[in-house]
This record gives sequence, structure tokens and C-alpha cells, in this order.
Amino acid sequence: DEERRAIACDYAHCLARLHHLPTAHVDLGADGSDPARADIALWRSILDTRCGPRPTTVSAPALAWLAEHVPDSHGPAALCHGDAGPGNFLHHGGAVSALLDWEFAHLGDPHDDLAWVAVRNQLLGRPLSLDAVHAAWREESGSGLALGLLEYYRALVLVRMAISCDAALNWTGGETTPETRVQAALRPFLAAAVLEALRRAGCVEPFVNELDGPARAQWEGSHVAAVLGDPRDLDELGAVV
Repeated sequence: DEERRAIACDYAHCLARLHHLPTAHVDLGADGSDPARADIALWRSILDTRCGPRPTTVSAPALAWLAEHVPDSHGPAALCHGDAGPGNFLHHGGAVSALLDWEFAHLGDPHDDLAWVAVRNQLLGRPLSLDAVHAAWREESGSGLALGLLEYYRALVLVRMAISCDAALNWTGGETTPETRVQAALRPFLAAAVLEALRRAGCVEPFVNELDGPARAQWEGSHVAAVLGDPRDLDELGAVV
């Protein structure tokens, strides 16, 4: 437990240092003036062109709501890892030795990365203490955290994951293969989790309730439901802000 907490703190320090790197010469295909909307537009294009005829039903309306409710950021655009959390860093002796998997790196709000940490942490059995992560990030960055931003970006993170899973399965013609078995298993969890995350982010659109029953039924019939748990049981981020 002591080593896990040390790793959580060091990882948060690494993220905070990343978020404070100068970005003037970082070329990630966007100028950083409106990074959230640019990122949502990118994922909408992936949904439209890569996910085939039967994408996860909640993705399109979720992206539309997120695009209409982009929150004001608390500072300039930062360099975000884009897939932060357990499984995407190495550690040795209680300290982080490398950050892995940079293909989703983008300019954005640091809350985006911290939301990724929460989502990946939950999906991988909560190996990190989120209160340690958030406290260490605040300590290193000298900045505060906003619950509303964390909730908003958690919903966006989950939508990105759903679209990624759909794109992977479309690539294999809808067939579950050894390369896509994780994506196939996650899809029903993510559909229900997106709806719950949208509620927590303040979404009261009718589609949330309309899609909830079918999404929940699909999840309850999934062969991995007992492994991942209830998708409505998202971590209470307000307790660690």
C-alpha cells in the first residue's frame, strides 16, 4: 500500500510537469485556441468514417451534447497525454520510470488527463488512490481542480473509448478476434457508463433516459458483467477534488 501511494503521487507529479510544458512549438494539428471543440470534432469524424453501420448508440448524441456544453477552461491549453492512468506508465522502486502510449496526445485541459486516470483506474480494479493522485497533482501544479470539469471530461473520455472500440471491431468486420476481444467486452459497459457519466456532468436530455434501459439490458447480458461491475458505480470524483 505504501509503494502504491508513492507511485500514485509520483505519477501525478509527472502529469503536472507535463501539463506545464510550453506548447508554442508543439504541432498536434490544432492551435489550442478551442481544443475541446476541435477534439470533439475529430472524434465525430472517427465515429462517422471508421465505426461502420452499427456504432454504439449513445456516442452520437453524447458527442452532440458535449459539443454544446464545452466548459470554460481554467487556463491555457496544456499538453495532455490523452490516455493517462494505470497500464500506460512504468514504475520501479516506487517511482515512475516512463510514460507510455502517446497516440492520443493533444492540447487540452489538464482535467482531461485526470479524468482518464479515474476511468482507467476503475476499469483496471482501482490500483491507484485517486485522492493521492489529485493531491499530488495540485501540489506539483499549484492549481486547483474543478469537479464540473472532471465530470465533463470523464464523459468525453468514455465516449472516446466507446468510439475506439467500435472502430476496432469495424476494422475486423464486426468479428471478435484475439486483437479485439477487449474492445468487444468493453462495448456494453461503456454504453451504460457514458449515460451515467453524462448525468453526473449535468446532462438532462431525454436521450439519456431513453437509451438507458437498452444499454443496461445489454450490459446485464454481457459475459463480463461480473468482472467489471455496475457501470453506474462510477467513482465519486467530488470526494477527491
